[in-house]
Amino acid sequence: MKTSVLFFLVFIFSASLFAQEQDNKIFKPSKDNFSIEVDFTPFNFDTPINLNGFRGRFFYNDKLAQRVGLNFDTKKNYVEYPAQLNNDDVIMFNTIDEKYFVFGISTGLEYHFLNSKRISPYIGFDFGFKSKSSNATYEDVIESYNYPNDYSYEIRKTEIKNSWQGSSYVYNPQTGYYTLTHEPIERAYTKISVNTIMGVDIYVTKHLYLGFEIGLGYNSTSKKEVEIKVDEKIENKYPKGKDNNMGFNVNNAIRLGIWL
Repeated sequence: MKTSVLFFLVFIFSASLFAQEQDNKIFKPSKDNFSIEVDFTPFNFDTPINLNGFRGRFFYNDKLAQRVGLNFDTKKNYVEYPAQLNNDDVIMFNTIDEKYFVFGISTGLEYHFLNSKRISPYIGFDFGFKSKSSNATYEDVIESYNYPNDYSYEIRKTEIKNSWQGSSYVYNPQTGYYTLTHEPIERAYTKISVNTIMGVDIYVTKHLYLGFEIGLGYNSTSKKEVEIKVDEKIENKYPKGKDNNMGFNVNNAIRLGIWL
């Protein structure tokens, strides 16, 4: 949060430097200018600025701009927790090691069509590609009892390629009970998107603007095959899948940017 707040303060400070000279200046970018922007959510106090991605634009002139977007996200979970053992004299731990990485890139064109000093609506299109990798390893302590009073232990290692291990309770109407089932979550995929877009830039001062954008697009998501190994042996697989959809997409965040 401290980094996000500091980043926002830099924007505000930059705006104040130019505010004193804005009366006779041109607010909007023109030929050979470029802009950089991030998502701004002022009511999200934990992360008011999303630093997992940014968008840039190069202006060929005051009407036409090429846009480029970059998105990335990563997450890693590592947890150790005590195994439930009958032998009170032994303490051992199960482990969870999960991680994923997301990378996306997009490009397109914008046409700005209003001759206004501070407001610049536009229409355009873009193409996007996004890829997610995901893997997980789980180690569970297995306790065995050998008569009369001899315990033995082994580690069962579960490796999952292209997903994490999720669980849910499924109701069985024949038995009247819920059964615990395992299913993949945070699944790896590749995604291709094509969008027509409509947006507006509002120039607060020279070099600083806020923006809003909506789009109508087509998305095709290919889910990767999930492979589950237990102690180096393949136990289960989930086949590849594909989802296609078309509809409106709205960026709920405010676009906060500067141009140079």
